[in-house]
Amino acid sequence: MEATDNMEGENMEVVAEGRLNAPLPSRPPQSSNATSPVVPPSRQTIDHFYRKRFVFVTGASGFIGKVLLEKLLRCCPEIAGIFILMRPKKGRTPFQRVEDLCASPIFKGLREVQPAFNEKLIAMQGDVNEEDFGLHSDNLRRLLEETSVVFHVAATIRFDEPLKYAIEMNVISVQRLVGLCRRMTRLKVRTR
Repeated sequence: MEATDNMEGENMEVVAEGRLNAPLPSRPPQSSNATSPVVPPSRQTIDHFYRKRFVFVTGASGFIGKVLLEKLLRCCPEIAGIFILMRPKKGRTPFQRVEDLCASPIFKGLREVQPAFNEKLIAMQGDVNEEDFGLHSDNLRRLLEETSVVFHVAATIRFDEPLKYAIEMNVISVQRLVGLCRRMTRLKVRTR
């Protein structure tokens, strides 16, 4: 990622490929009698951005994935849903694994505030090591038609992993995901 000095102190937007875009407009002045600031569309809140949108997450059962899910569900209560890519593991189906995930201690506070948060989690059986992530055709179609945001946090972090598997998991899966993203009709964040 390149960095440049910004002598005028303007806010800069960083895009996915790491280049800097044009300065964002400065915040409008607030009047002294205003109870809340006016938020221009370019500075909408995170929860407003995710409102009624579907998100696709890989690696949701890992540490970063759980933290991400909890944060999205807690801070964006009007999110339409979160598609979770899950493979069968240790005799458990992806759907059972999502149930196990929802029982994790990290979701304790969320369960108290939003008891039905798990209804927004949509398990999709698949594997990042397969073409189109091994998704069933109906799930693939739904994912491509409804997803607005993608978080790819699936990875192997073991240093003793066979190199071929580590490359498949950490490099080739990203290439596969980029291919899927190019076919997503509602994707809001694109890379060039």
